[in-house]
Amino acid sequence: MKKSRRLLSLLLTAVMLLGMFAITSSAEGENANVTIKTDTDTVAAGDVITVTVNVSTNYYATSMRWPVLFSNTFFELVEDSAGATDELVSLGGSVVSPAINPDKAFTSTYTSEEYDAVVFQWQGVSANGWTTYNVPDGMDCFTFQLKVKEDVEKDTSGVIVVPSDSTLFYRQMITDIEGEITFDKIVQCEDLQFSFTNATVSCPTPEILAVEGKDVIIDKENGIIRGIDPGVVDNLDEYIYAKAPGELVVKASQDNRMGTGTVVELVLRGEVLETYTVVVAGDVNGDCLVDATDYVWLDLAETYDVSLEGVSALAAELTGDGVVDVSDKIALDSYLIFAGEINQAAGTYSAF
Repeated sequence: MKKSRRLLSLLLTAVMLLGMFAITSSAEGENANVTIKTDTDTVAAGDVITVTVNVSTNYYATSMRWPVLFSNTFFELVEDSAGATDELVSLGGSVVSPAINPDKAFTSTYTSEEYDAVVFQWQGVSANGWTTYNVPDGMDCFTFQLKVKEDVEKDTSGVIVVPSDSTLFYRQMITDIEGEITFDKIVQCEDLQFSFTNATVSCPTPEILAVEGKDVIIDKENGIIRGIDPGVVDNLDEYIYAKAPGELVVKASQDNRMGTGTVVELVLRGEVLETYTVVVAGDVNGDCLVDATDYVWLDLAETYDVSLEGVSALAAELTGDGVVDVSDKIALDSYLIFAGEINQAAGTYSAF
């Protein structure tokens, strides 16, 4: 009994030092799959993201060690954020504190000039005994946070990888865990295979875009959005959207109506980057309808020289000559009696 205990103690020590994997013989040749996951794939400068290392394998692992590298011009590690997940801790064993920038983490492909690194290691040995890792469907094992550097330029990206040419992976295994554990069960793992799914995080330029299939004109030079149909209420989601990580803030023209005068802001982390005003051709008074009320406004402008200004003037000018006059009133009248149509993208009327 004492001899068996000594053998077990020596074996576990070797496992801790070498990062061994123990598997059943039937699992030989199968893959150990490591997947890098992030809680978002689009960021802005200064954002903090959470990275998770998921491991799926049929090997009975007594230890596992993974170097995780990240672009050092794009990311910086959030201090004290690296560690094991609750799921891995509940499995048992112990976690070696991640080493930052260990020399052996870098390879000829992934150098220390371009990457920083965190190395994670879990050992299935603790004061409570020995346990193994055998999770075919995968488990989120390790996690850490990265901050996007403040000087990151837009339309760039950073990567988070486990280098496939690393020398830090385990090199031994136990082919049979049945019965007494002996040293003659330890073999080299030349036939073990790994697969890695890495992650890319981008820092795109936020912008407002038209929904596919919608004839929407976003006039950046003049800060105008055309192509919104009359009668739209609640939101503009069917017409426009913000390219992440930007967000839309929409201020309706009247109550929840998306008519002429609706203000659309492109916002990034609380900062307004761009501002646009919606113009619905023919909707002079901003109630999101093209009706007799708008005709009255055009009549006042033409008959009594009432001045129409700003987006109201743009909505009233239906003939494309740049002037609000009697021709626009005639065009609107024709539209109201169904003698023609208004092209909202162009902002002009044409007769049938």
